[in-house]
Amino acid sequence: QGTSKDQASLACSGSTTSIGGIAGCPWLHLLQCGPHRSRSAVHWHSSLPCSPLPHHTTPSLQGLVYQHNACESDEVEDLSCLLAYCKDRIPGLQAVCSGAIASDYQRTRVENVCARLGLVSLAPLWHQPQSTLLRRMIDGGVEAVLVKVAAAGLSVAQDLGAPLAEMEEKLHALRRKFGCNVCGEGGEYETLTLDCPAFTRGRIVLDAWEARVSSADSLAPVAVLHPTAFHVEPKGDAGAAGAACAAAPVVLVPASWRPVGAPATDPVAAAAARDAVHLARDVSLAVRCTGGYLALTVHATPPPQGGPAADAATLHACLAAAGAALEARCPGGWSAALYVHLFVPAMASFAAANAVYGAHLPVVAPPARATVQPRGAGLLVEVLARAGATAAPAPRTLHVQSISPWAPSCIGPYAQAVAHAGLVRFAGQIGLDPGSMGVVRGGLRAQAARCLASCVAVGVAQATRLHAALLCATVFLAEGAGGQG
Repeated sequence: QGTSKDQASLACSGSTTSIGGIAGCPWLHLLQCGPHRSRSAVHWHSSLPCSPLPHHTTPSLQGLVYQHNACESDEVEDLSCLLAYCKDRIPGLQAVCSGAIASDYQRTRVENVCARLGLVSLAPLWHQPQSTLLRRMIDGGVEAVLVKVAAAGLSVAQDLGAPLAEMEEKLHALRRKFGCNVCGEGGEYETLTLDCPAFTRGRIVLDAWEARVSSADSLAPVAVLHPTAFHVEPKGDAGAAGAACAAAPVVLVPASWRPVGAPATDPVAAAAARDAVHLARDVSLAVRCTGGYLALTVHATPPPQGGPAADAATLHACLAAAGAALEARCPGGWSAALYVHLFVPAMASFAAANAVYGAHLPVVAPPARATVQPRGAGLLVEVLARAGATAAPAPRTLHVQSISPWAPSCIGPYAQAVAHAGLVRFAGQIGLDPGSMGVVRGGLRAQAARCLASCVAVGVAQATRLHAALLCATVFLAEGAGGQG
């Protein structure tokens, strides 16, 4: 639909992106074919390749967390099909950039599709202050108009079709009065971008439109702007509109095309499961139940030959034993887990361990995790889970897989933090710069400061303040850090 926040992410990043270490990659612009006839002109005004998204399905699944195997007719599957086609046609396609700011509903759906297709989810606006973003969009040359209103205080007569720049003061007033999102993240309004720095060929001009009201509620009417006449005004050396439109790169997904299904099991995890058969007898398991929680400690020593394959097989045996113990004692098995401490013999096995871990742990709402390489401890797994028949209240899981300036995305199938019964348990942090996912420069002090800054950001997202509510923190240092004081 060309919303202002999506265009702002393009405008802020330019024609290439360096977020997440993906540098110099051209953009492929995806557009949802919604109710706006002006979409036929959108591909013309930008030199970016464009692929319209066919809108055959509806948002059938309304839950916060999207599970694609629950409904094949949800609109998210349109996006999945389109991106699969783009990846098939463009082997170098690496990432998807979306304009999510605070909407877990939007973010989790994009992350779900990216995870299934092996793409990186980029969310450069995630958890940025909305008032700042709105001002940056306006200052950055994003010219957008409201094409839908659906919030208390917004008027069909006054606000539908109004330029976003002229709505800034009113949107802030509505935020103070009703708690609205000034960037429309809660569905208060939708926008159509008529011009922005990414539009190098021309800008859209709405010559005439009509309001289509779906709810005439006196407090919060709902209406969309339906263009009845529009044209493209060329920019610079764009030349005649007809010739430019004919040459514009537009990609359509053939109706008969279907994506090739992904392998059901990760090959590393499958090999680990096969090799772990003879290791089960060497696994030791200790179980302790206290205060409504179940604590499991699982230990095993990898085979003498060592290496990632041996460590992965040993971890499979440990996680299988832990899973069986959880199934016998907790409703939901692994879904009852809140936190996992994973101690591995070597960080060289981290990727293989992640593959095995992901085959055992839930994809939706996984526990938080810390992974450490101790000295001479073999392979150790500690699990803290909710115990009892009711296991109430349900935990609140923060699982952000998108790369953004907010905090590092999870390097594996675990959550940044899990809140339960008044406590927030944080995943382990290392000194990663969130935007590049590279270790910050400056040594031990800079890395420690970055870890704390990331923890503060995660704490805010879980409605807690680190400086006022921290009860306990564990700091692990590499052996080489001793010389840094």
